[in-house]
Formats: sequence, C-alpha cells, structure tokens
Amino acid sequence: ALHACHRDIAHEESVLRATQEALRREEASLAALQARCHDECAELASECSAAQQRRRLEEDRAAEVSIQLAQARAERDAEAQVAREHERRARTAMMAREQALQGLRSHEDLAVRTLKDAVAKLEGDFAQERADFAERDRRALAQTKELERQLDQRRRSGVTASQRLLGPGGGGVWLSS
Repeated sequence: ALHACHRDIAHEESVLRATQEALRREEASLAALQARCHDECAELASECSAAQQRRRLEEDRAAEVSIQLAQARAERDAEAQVAREHERRARTAMMAREQALQGLRSHEDLAVRTLKDAVAKLEGDFAQERADFAERDRRALAQTKELERQLDQRRRSGVTASQRLLGPGGGGVWLSS
C-alpha cells in the first residue's frame, strides 16, 4: 500500500509538472500574441493617422479624389476589421489562459488533497503497526514473566524436594538400586 501511494504521488507530481510546463508555453504564446497585437495596433493607429491626413488633403481637391477617398475608407474599414479580429483573438487567448489557470489550480488542489490523504493513511497505518507491535511486546513480556515465575516455582519445589531427600542433618539417604 505504501509503494502504491508513493507511485500515485510520483504520478501526480509528473502530471502537475506537465501541466505547469503547458501553462508556461501558453503564457509565452499569449505574451507573443499580445506583443504582436500591440505592434499591429500601433501600426494601425499610425495608418489611421496617415489616412486622416490624406483625407484632409483630398477634401481640398474633392472633385479629383472622391474615388481615392472611398478607397481609403474601405482600407480603414478592413484595418478596423483586422484590429477587431486581433482583439477578439486576444480575448479568446485571455479566456483560454484563465481556464488553464483555473484547471491548474483545480489540479493542484486535487494533488494537495491526494497527498494529504496519502499522508493520513500512512500515519494511520503506522499507528496501527505501532499498536500491534506494542500488543505483541506486552504479550511476550507477560509470557516471559509467567515462564520465569514457573521456573522459580519449580526451582523452589526442586530445592524443597532435595532437602526432604537429604534429611535433617544434611546426610543423604543412600538407596541402592
């Protein structure tokens, strides 16, 4: 049972490390996506500014540039759509990150509970073994005392019988066979 607990704990630790590594990769990917989004937003802001400047110049030449103005608006709308798509992907990535973090927290909580349960079971097993050992020790000690008592009683009985055979003066009685 102890070996199985250690194996389960080792398995949980490896799963936890794999989850943490996956989280680190997701965070790195998110950071790269955020940096790219920031750069593209700055670029879009720059392009929007340039489009506005072009539009003011084109208003001065309204008759000539109405087609160019429509093209600039179409370009700006496409860029805004790209920006919205990037923003949507960034939100999706943030939600995925939050879900991954929640999953990691949940998995970590499960691992902690599993470890605590395993430690409690080990402590219970060890307490039972200590109690069993103490009971065996108590029985062995009682049995040893009983045997010593019986041995002392036999010795005393043997000494008394020897004294009876030897008689009152210590002289022995010789019995021929």
